[in-house]
Amino acid sequence: MRKDPPLLVGGLFFAIIALFHLARLYYQIPLVVGETEVPLLVTVIGFFIAFFLSLWMFLAVTSTKSR
Repeated sequence: MRKDPPLLVGGLFFAIIALFHLARLYYQIPLVVGETEVPLLVTVIGFFIAFFLSLWMFLAVTSTKSR
């Protein structure tokens, strides 16, 4: 069974999440959970986590193709 499709889908999913985080940072969109406003620092951390997970999955796809 090939591992490429799940890794591509997961990488795309995390890339989209990273783009949403980046859009929130760029446009300064407020995020309120209950009565608490989520600070932008949480979005910065979320962006880096989603970006590196996406990058990791795309690199895993390229490493499986070279075998």
